[in-house]
Amino acid sequence: MARLNLLCLASALVAAAAPSGDPWPMFLQSTDHHSNSANAPSGYNIPVGELTAAWTFNMSHQISSTPTLIGELVIAASGCGDFPCTGGDIVAFYRDSGKVKWSTPLGTGVAYSSPMPSKDGKLVYIGTDAGKVVAVSVENGTVVHSYTTGGNVTGTPCVAPIDGAIYVGSYDGNMYKLDAKLNLVWKSATKGQVWSSPTISDDGELIFFGGVDYGIYGVYTATGLKKWVHNTTGRVKAAAVYDNGQVLVGNYEDKCLRCLDAHTGEQAWRFTAGDFVFSAPAISGDKYVVLSDTDKYVYGLTRTSGKMLWKTKLPGYVDSSPVIAGDKVIVGCDNDGSGVVGAVLHVLDLDTGKILSTFSDMAETESSAAVGSDGIYIGSMDGGLRKIV
Repeated sequence: MARLNLLCLASALVAAAAPSGDPWPMFLQSTDHHSNSANAPSGYNIPVGELTAAWTFNMSHQISSTPTLIGELVIAASGCGDFPCTGGDIVAFYRDSGKVKWSTPLGTGVAYSSPMPSKDGKLVYIGTDAGKVVAVSVENGTVVHSYTTGGNVTGTPCVAPIDGAIYVGSYDGNMYKLDAKLNLVWKSATKGQVWSSPTISDDGELIFFGGVDYGIYGVYTATGLKKWVHNTTGRVKAAAVYDNGQVLVGNYEDKCLRCLDAHTGEQAWRFTAGDFVFSAPAISGDKYVVLSDTDKYVYGLTRTSGKMLWKTKLPGYVDSSPVIAGDKVIVGCDNDGSGVVGAVLHVLDLDTGKILSTFSDMAETESSAAVGSDGIYIGSMDGGLRKIV
């Protein structure tokens, strides 16, 4: 049985309930995956120095996906990362206390797929190692809909803001469009597994994602037909990002971030990092792109050209995607084989990359942070979900 470890902190930040209009309502903050709350979350300023855990809950398996903030709740799922397992859960916690509202065994692990709210906010959709996409009630944790693909589902579903349709990839090589009740609308075939979490254009006409077949795809949402394919020389596992008529997506063996024209798939610019790029970049308007990499560096780039402005080295390699809150970048690091020595969670200055704050009392992480008005929520490889203030 999972254990709740609550630390009694006399802090107004911890006691404050999550206000409405929370700045981080879904995976990577929005369906375009900007990972940017635009302004620092109201009522919460990240302190300088060593941060503190308001509470910790130890789940059944490691947490590699991103927790989701919905009103007074934070919802997280557990699994075994790259290695499928049978013991994963999805759990809803009260954000002010860390107490469990409900816990639902899924009978399978959840690798990197994060809970994604439905258009009306009453459900969350998530993919599983058993190849299923399930819809879970936010109110009570009941699984109300399910769809089975032909392979593992590690990407996070994208829910279209216009009609609530769900787009999600599978290891069976297909990108799926499902309706809100998880009935099949279409599937679009690639030549390899689809890990990448899709993003959607502002007008809802196209989705964008990468494949293990080395392709980056622009696909019509109405039909599933391909508008364009951009061929690379490496696998694409990272979530795609849509911004101002362009698509940004990282590449594994090519060790780079590409910026493509969303209408044609032609390359606008490319930044080459030091190692595999598994994460999605964070976007700060027309000024910055922030990229994390398995070479242990976080990079600050110009949005228009991809030119490097700064880079900051962390103690371990970085699988998780960086996120932006106001003028700060939040990112965690993973085990490089010898263990992370020092802090795991880092808060950087957006303009300079200088490390401002850290948190050390946790295992390494592949989980990207969710930044609420009341703190930072993040999972770790030891199964711990933490609220950090």
